[in-house]
Amino acid sequence: SYVPVSKPSERILIDDSNQDDDFDMKNTRNDFKESFDSDAFHKANVGDVFSMGIIDGLDVFWKVLDIDNEDGSKLIISKDVIDVKSLIELDDIKPRGCVAWKDSKLRKWLNSKFMEVMIPDVIHSKIKKVILSNKKFKHKNVNDNQDSDLNDTSDSIFCLSVEEAEKYFGSNQDRMALATDYANSKVKCYAYRHFKNENTGGVKWWLRDSNFGAFRANYNVVDGDGSISDYQLWSSAEGVGVRPAMWIKL
Repeated sequence: SYVPVSKPSERILIDDSNQDDDFDMKNTRNDFKESFDSDAFHKANVGDVFSMGIIDGLDVFWKVLDIDNEDGSKLIISKDVIDVKSLIELDDIKPRGCVAWKDSKLRKWLNSKFMEVMIPDVIHSKIKKVILSNKKFKHKNVNDNQDSDLNDTSDSIFCLSVEEAEKYFGSNQDRMALATDYANSKVKCYAYRHFKNENTGGVKWWLRDSNFGAFRANYNVVDGDGSISDYQLWSSAEGVGVRPAMWIKL
């Protein structure tokens, strides 16, 4: 079974009476609404980890990245990669594969099915809808020869940008993420060697910044060693994980 592993800088805030000491989170609860500990959420500071929601019978852990001093809302991201998806579906590719974040299937999924199925009902009204600045991010080896429509979007759940991934994680080690058993099971055999870093055990996960090349939209990722890649992947690339992020105000 999947055993979440905390890094030295993280405090995991859970109700010890309901969990084993080794953090093996096999869950027997049927009511998904009960899978959120509001006390742990209120106590969590930046860098702390708490549980919210269940995937494949196991509690999902979330890390606090930031706290808004004005309204007390907290920016959280899944501690681990919890699913594996392409930004678009191959049969929905626009001409030349040019799909910006605002039109991506991943964005639609996060703000519809993922929220409906994986986020406890009691939290839905507590998630802040935020305006995201979606920038074109150019790496030195990516040609920038086409204008692109990267309008700001209003999202409840989202992937981080390059700027946010740099801002909220102090090092590559801090940015590195493992994958749940469920996420690992979603990776096709031929894509697995690109998904997981054999040396660190970390896996790739999507960022929402894109750059439009001559034939396709390319997106940034965080590599298995926690570094932000110096290359970009097609929006249809397989074997890339998802770490949902959101602002919650209780």
